[in-house]
Amino acid sequence: MNNNVTVLKDLDENILINKQSKCIALLIDWNQYKKKISIFLLNTMLKNKIKIPIIVPADYNSANDLIKYFDSHMFEIARSIKDESSWSNIRFRLRGLGDMIQRTYLNKVILDTIRENLKEGECLKIFTNECWIPWEFVFDSSDGQFWGEKYILVRDIIEGAINPSAKKPDKYKKNLTKIIHAIGNDTKCSSKLINMFNGICNEKLIDYNNPAHFQYYSVSDIKESIESNVDIIHFSCHARIDEHGNRYLQLGPKNIDHNLYYFMLETLDFRGKILFINSCSSLLPQQEGFGPLKDLTTFGWLVSQSGYGALIGSLSPILSTSAIEFSKLFYSKFLCEGLSIGQSLYESKKQLKTNNSPLGLLYGFFGNPSLDKQIRRRK
Repeated sequence: MNNNVTVLKDLDENILINKQSKCIALLIDWNQYKKKISIFLLNTMLKNKIKIPIIVPADYNSANDLIKYFDSHMFEIARSIKDESSWSNIRFRLRGLGDMIQRTYLNKVILDTIRENLKEGECLKIFTNECWIPWEFVFDSSDGQFWGEKYILVRDIIEGAINPSAKKPDKYKKNLTKIIHAIGNDTKCSSKLINMFNGICNEKLIDYNNPAHFQYYSVSDIKESIESNVDIIHFSCHARIDEHGNRYLQLGPKNIDHNLYYFMLETLDFRGKILFINSCSSLLPQQEGFGPLKDLTTFGWLVSQSGYGALIGSLSPILSTSAIEFSKLFYSKFLCEGLSIGQSLYESKKQLKTNNSPLGLLYGFFGNPSLDKQIRRRK
């Protein structure tokens, strides 16, 4: 984005996000050439919108430092999350990360305005052209809650704020006809993954591969699925980095036909699809090869450029058992209880939080939180 004044003028004329009468959002503009981030608070409930941004120096080195700092903590957290006795300590460590993000990128005016005008379970949108700040971990010390659990936190591209209809499906409701479950090579708990949707929806809706029988989806298979009537594509596989620093999803044995690279997403049309990439750090940027802007790209960022319905991904390494637990909880809310996708995520995180589990905090969301389904569970 080159002209913040023009952008804010366009936002005013469009009455902001999706023409809602009530909306609070953050507009985050990373200018890679001027090496700074400008953070604007957008609030349709105030007659005088706050147009004086927070300016934070931000170049590739600072982004790299934040990613490495965050990743070093999250690796240890992911390893210990299966131990219930460690949950309080994990929350304490995540609070430290949240405090750091808050001190670096936010101020009291923004925090107070969001807290005073948004209720728990309401939507907080973040329109941004960066993809490496884990906003879910912002910690509100006044009530001891993380943004990622307190609100339905939604990321979107900046163009979505200026033109709400850009690259979005026309309808919020979606008739579900088919679900693809891509189970990767060398994935632990493969039998549990195969049965993950049991009791949640009609088994005739599910198309999955069986690694035990050396069955894998290829990149071509995924592309054909996207072009067909498939509505949900769920990935249960490893996210890896090759020797050149390029991240990919490993769908099968190590060869190019089973490696879904970031750059391949630019050729795929995800409009109207729901993607759940339940792989380690699927929403984090690449950890190596910082150079052009695309090297700070995530799966979520590329999918949002091509148009999509919704995307759920992880913000950290994820154990297979934890990935299955969260997936089953989310789909039970979404496919059985009839909640919207945003509400399903919020209620899943809320249920985990009730038991003090921090698992829900490790997931992020791109897309339309109002998207729901028109299907009933068949027993």
